[in-house]
Amino acid sequence: MINDPVPEDFTRALGKRLRSALNARGFAVKRLASESGIHYNTALALVRGERNPSAWALFKVCASLGVSADWLLGLRGEK
Repeated sequence: MINDPVPEDFTRALGKRLRSALNARGFAVKRLASESGIHYNTALALVRGERNPSAWALFKVCASLGVSADWLLGLRGEK
């Protein structure tokens, strides 16, 4: 159903893919926050798998890391 909460495993998996992208580029969370323009605490919560990004934050994070939203959301296998 459309109003169902986001499954916890989805949020954790997004965090793992985000951490993978950070490591591949040699980014720290602080650099991701700076380059994407999202707040450090938001970036940290995303990487820890504690929260899901807004559409705008998703766009900015993907643009900063050079990955597709489909990949970050687990819809595609390649970055």
